[in-house]
Amino acid sequence: MNNIKCYKKFAIANSIIALLLSFCYIPNAVDSPNNLIELLFLVTTHIGYVALLTAICSIALLPVVVLPRIIMQPILAVASSILLVALLLDIIVYSHFKMHLSVISPALLALKATDLQRFESIIFIATFIAIVLFELYLVSRFIKQNSNINNKYNYIFASIISICMLISYSLFAINNHEAQQKFVKITSYVALFNATNELDPLLKLNNISSNKMLAVSTLAFPQMHNKNYNIKPITYNNVATPKNILIIGIDAWRADKLNPTDTPCLWKYAQKGKIFNNHMAAANNTKASTFGLFYGIPADYFEFVTATKQSPVLVDRLQQLNYQLGVFYSASIDDIELDKNIFAKVANLRPGSTASTPALRDQQATDDWINWYTNCNKKLPMFSFIFYDSVHEYDFPPEYNQEHTPLRGEKRYCEIAAEYGQDIMNQLYSISTSYVDSLAGQVLDKLEQTGDLENTLIVITSDHGHELDDYNHGSWGHGTNLSSAQLHVPFVIIDKKFNNTDEPIESDKLTSHFDLVPTLLTEYLGVTNDTEDYSIGYNLLREDLEHKWVLASGRDKYLNYFGVCDENYRVKLLPSGFYRLFDTNNNVLPEINLNYNQINQAFNYIKKFIH
Repeated sequence: MNNIKCYKKFAIANSIIALLLSFCYIPNAVDSPNNLIELLFLVTTHIGYVALLTAICSIALLPVVVLPRIIMQPILAVASSILLVALLLDIIVYSHFKMHLSVISPALLALKATDLQRFESIIFIATFIAIVLFELYLVSRFIKQNSNINNKYNYIFASIISICMLISYSLFAINNHEAQQKFVKITSYVALFNATNELDPLLKLNNISSNKMLAVSTLAFPQMHNKNYNIKPITYNNVATPKNILIIGIDAWRADKLNPTDTPCLWKYAQKGKIFNNHMAAANNTKASTFGLFYGIPADYFEFVTATKQSPVLVDRLQQLNYQLGVFYSASIDDIELDKNIFAKVANLRPGSTASTPALRDQQATDDWINWYTNCNKKLPMFSFIFYDSVHEYDFPPEYNQEHTPLRGEKRYCEIAAEYGQDIMNQLYSISTSYVDSLAGQVLDKLEQTGDLENTLIVITSDHGHELDDYNHGSWGHGTNLSSAQLHVPFVIIDKKFNNTDEPIESDKLTSHFDLVPTLLTEYLGVTNDTEDYSIGYNLLREDLEHKWVLASGRDKYLNYFGVCDENYRVKLLPSGFYRLFDTNNNVLPEINLNYNQINQAFNYIKKFIH
């Protein structure tokens, strides 16, 4: 009996602790209450929801009270500590992904655990130990008091919970559909209501039942059942004289850094081609965006094609035409698994540069490309991909600039910015950009000196942009949002098909990385299929086609999300089924009239190759 008395106090104390901790969910909800009715719904739903969860946990632990106290105390302390830590982890996960731990696989959590720095791991372990000690103190204290809680307090506690649940469900039931949508958003962390209500117009367009939330979530994590991602067999015309192809990629290169001052070499050659001023990367991170550039499909198919080592249609066609393939990735190709997907079928793949710094690795990649190009059989076509890393790392040789020292070390961009200041960071970024420009200039100069410039299709671009606290949000780098600073990248194609004049040509049409594969396959490699059979992009030489919006993806650690991006706003589609609205500067937008046709088409793109 004394054990039960102790357990009542212990359970209520932990319920109060859990309730206080759970208030951290509220700032991360999709929306906030705007009136008293919405505030009442939030408060009653929150209290009822947390109380229900703690009651379930308390009942589950109740059998422990039959054990001797010497055994009961540590079991209660450890079990309650695990539950509280799980609550804290769930709050953190929800703040990032708008998803709960129950939705995320243990494999993803294991990956996250291995990603922790040693200091972070120590903090986590220390926190858990501190909670266990606190719980031991609580249970021992209540045992020593050896007194029961007045039953009337139990009844009051239960009554408050019941009233909250009744008010919550009543408010939801009696209000119209528009109000219910608002309720769902302000309590989006609560699983008691159907979170897909706000997507009903979208679900109707897709013929998806609104009472199946997983119908939406599953679209964000497509699984292909067919052995090939292309919808139909690829057919070809003969290509009598295949053209050499060179793709120059610069990691984390901003669109505004293609200019005569920062990149004079690339700017000079860009004047011979066509500059796409409104080009969007396929994603805000290297792995997903490079995948989109070479496959022409969204990055959520990455795991499938990597597991099956299925190379893109582009590379398969290059090999059919006996192209000599050279891949000169400055960093290790393991970083984005190039040897397991894009170039999985390429023999003797260069593993990456081996020098000690990004700047030296970039120089090594350039030297290796020149050596490869010099020794290639000029009677066979050549395809090469050279990818520079120094801009991403703000790196350059010390002798390249005597005024500044390049960044080195493992600190995050925001930490470095706090130490150096924004002006210095901007200067270091510009210097590293200029350095890479000089290396790319060596490659292009080599083509010009040998007379192969006219016989080579050249693509110059980046995998993603790079934010330099452009919007005063304290945001640096990439992979954190879908703003223009992180998605807008340079894109230049140099070839007579795009510019047969002596004057530079520019286009302000909205274009995407997904457009490169359809353009190369259709215009240069003899593919006769409709582009939609193997890609979600357009042929850039089709003047009658123009994107009204483009799809982009983001990756927040180990979960993907999608963005519908147009000239004015970004719709961030979360795996949980919710969406968030932002402008191009990553400012949260209030409710607007969404173009559900665009969102519907985005989901069609996402599930396009599920067959």
